[in-house]
Amino acid sequence: MITAAELVKDFQLPRGRLGRRGGPVRAVAGLTLQIMPGEVVGLVGPAGAGKSTVGLMLAGRIVPDAGVVSYNGSDVQSLGRRDRAAMRDELQVVLGGSDDLPGRRSVRQVLASALASGSTRGDGAGPQDPADLLAEVGLEASLAES
Repeated sequence: MITAAELVKDFQLPRGRLGRRGGPVRAVAGLTLQIMPGEVVGLVGPAGAGKSTVGLMLAGRIVPDAGVVSYNGSDVQSLGRRDRAAMRDELQVVLGGSDDLPGRRSVRQVLASALASGSTRGDGAGPQDPADLLAEVGLEASLAES
């Protein structure tokens, strides 16, 4: 099981050309989640929303500024070599840009494809309709049509 409690990550932007100010940018603000063994989690959002940062923090590749990521109850940052190897066997972070996604498919079509392949849950329980799946995670069912 992987848990994240109140994760926060800021990045310092350098001073830009033409007088653009640099400074801190909050990539992740107070994220809490739990991923049970066998679950598949996908993070979807616009560019710059912090999806990759979250994945890299969960994998222990980026240290959060605040909060804790735990793997089977142990802080990921304090895991030894053997435990990190075990975690890597169970956790896979797939990073990609919007160019990797089919631009002509609706949210309903993408989720329906995942549901049909059985990749959302190992036990076959849970929603089978994309709108119901969105509702289960607290999103408006109408987003399925976008």
